[in-house]
Amino acid sequence: MKLPFDHNSIYSRLIVTGLVPLALLSILMAFYFITTQRAEMLSSLHDTGHIAVRQVSQNTAFALYSGDRKRLDSLSYSTLETPSVEGMVFFNYKDNEKIHIGNIGPFNGEIPQNIDRSLPFEIEGYWYFYSEILSERSPIMDFEEVTEYEPEKIGWVLVSLSDEILRQKERSFILTAATVVLFSLLLAFWLSIRISRTVSEPLERLKDVVGKMESGDLNPVASE
Repeated sequence: MKLPFDHNSIYSRLIVTGLVPLALLSILMAFYFITTQRAEMLSSLHDTGHIAVRQVSQNTAFALYSGDRKRLDSLSYSTLETPSVEGMVFFNYKDNEKIHIGNIGPFNGEIPQNIDRSLPFEIEGYWYFYSEILSERSPIMDFEEVTEYEPEKIGWVLVSLSDEILRQKERSFILTAATVVLFSLLLAFWLSIRISRTVSEPLERLKDVVGKMESGDLNPVASE
């Protein structure tokens, strides 16, 4: 009994020839769209982090300098309402004190020394954004003094963002992409079977006739 998917048959070769390039192309396209989508979502997360840490550093300067913990908490919790923002760490140079608000994830309170603080860094699914906190006070300066005023650094803040929402969207996108690819391959497989059967049957008959002719049997030619 001849198997319908004999790898030596024309029928099977037509199906494989049609499906393999399509499967590879589908997988490459799915990988491209998944990586592109993840890059866009990560860029959006970074934009959110940069905006959040900038707002916090600007709005909490006086509260941190004056030691007004109630105001500091109030301003901080309003930022925590931003999606993905989990918590923040304040450091006051004057009091040499760290203040933790919200969930700062696996951060141990010490900023790694070998990083560029202008860029966010990631620890176990949490992204951290750093900013100096500068004094809002402007000193009284003599009119003849030409030295540019540099704001006093009173501390820094580190805002933590969780990438859980990003990973949820990524899993959803991967599931959708996998479903589309699988459905496309199944449809392509069904079409390949129909088309390959139409093409392969005449070729198989011709192959049989040629084989019989090579063996010296000319009856198939005479019957044609």
